[in-house]
Amino acid sequence: MIQTKVSQLLVVDTTAEYLSGAVTRGEKVIAKVHRKLPMMHSTRLVPAIANILKKARMKLADLDGFCVSIGPGSFTGLRIGVTTIKGLAYATGKPIVTVPTLDAIAHNAIKHKGIICPILDARKGKVYACIYRSDGAKLKRLSKYLLLPLEELAAML
Repeated sequence: MIQTKVSQLLVVDTTAEYLSGAVTRGEKVIAKVHRKLPMMHSTRLVPAIANILKKARMKLADLDGFCVSIGPGSFTGLRIGVTTIKGLAYATGKPIVTVPTLDAIAHNAIKHKGIICPILDARKGKVYACIYRSDGAKLKRLSKYLLLPLEELAAML
């Protein structure tokens, strides 16, 4: 029997007013945080990571890599998340995987068979969105990542 190693990742999303992070082992979440902290990611991200690792009873050295959301979303939030993860990856020599925020949101509904369209408020009367089709097991992106008025998205759908 061949054994394969299950990856342990630190996952971070700072693209919105919620600060989200988790330690995962394969597809299982070991420890997580998800708190509404508008305009506070710069002071709360590193303590949140320390807390997640403590809950998971792990150290940075135990991780196989890092995963960070790359937007769309708050530009400042993106810079905070990406910079923090990049620093941790550099310090540990571990790899980084980036994930578009809309892909991550759509994946939550992967078991739905049909069209999936996550939408994020982009402000100034516009939304970020992307259109996917799910067969219940896999997602296929049908559109580019979109920035448009909600009415235009509704007409597309």
